[in-house]
Amino acid sequence: MSHGSTALLIHPARAGRLPFDTILSAELIHSCKPGPKVYLMAAGLLEVPPRGC
Repeated sequence: MSHGSTALLIHPARAGRLPFDTILSAELIHSCKPGPKVYLMAAGLLEVPPRGC
């Protein structure tokens, strides 16, 4: 989970051949950490209960 934009995070991950399954950005929900909406969005996208994160 990052404050960086999705594009900002994907480009160095690809260039460095980093093996990510997914990259989540607070940009997706138009909110900022440590706001609970950001973490609830991540839990929902990963299909895990919020307490499991």
